[in-house]
Amino acid sequence: MLAAAEAAETAFRRAALGQRATVLWERPRGGIWPMGHGLTDNYLRVFAPEGAALWNRFSDVELVALAAGGVEGKPLGARASRRLLHTLSGLTPKVTASP
Repeated sequence: MLAAAEAAETAFRRAALGQRATVLWERPRGGIWPMGHGLTDNYLRVFAPEGAALWNRFSDVELVALAAGGVEGKPLGARASRRLLHTLSGLTPKVTASP
């Protein structure tokens, strides 16, 4: 019975790969290099290093790989994420003119 539940959970996570999802990031749990983690609207656990700086915020991610206890997510919109990280760290982003 337990094996059937684990197989169903893995199938649920695998079916989500390649999709985009909105994640509510939770507070990092510490460690040498805290990994960001959060939940989608259907309670799929997502892990991403960038999520550590986004706790208590929403962001969109692409679900890219299976991970122990969830899936790995790749945050979408690198420029927006970079600006947000600068804001969170108190730095002013460097603005350059487009060619």
